[in-house]
Amino acid sequence: MPHPISDGGSGTDGIRGRNLEIGWGMVKVRATIHETSVETSIFPDKNSASYLLPLKASVRKAARVAVGDIIRIRLDVIA
Repeated sequence: MPHPISDGGSGTDGIRGRNLEIGWGMVKVRATIHETSVETSIFPDKNSASYLLPLKASVRKAARVAVGDIIRIRLDVIA
């Protein structure tokens, strides 16, 4: 299940102010967890004023991530 991602609030303002969104406010990104990278989209979440990053089971397995883990994710916006 997707979880909100945020860097304390300033990062989402930077994304929203740069016309990077595609349909439904999605932003195309390259997400890197440990040594695993995937091109995907993050989705705006009005409830938390952040973005959601869905991770497929195959990505979680490759990155050795389990439900409940606290992880560091590098996000690069794909313009």
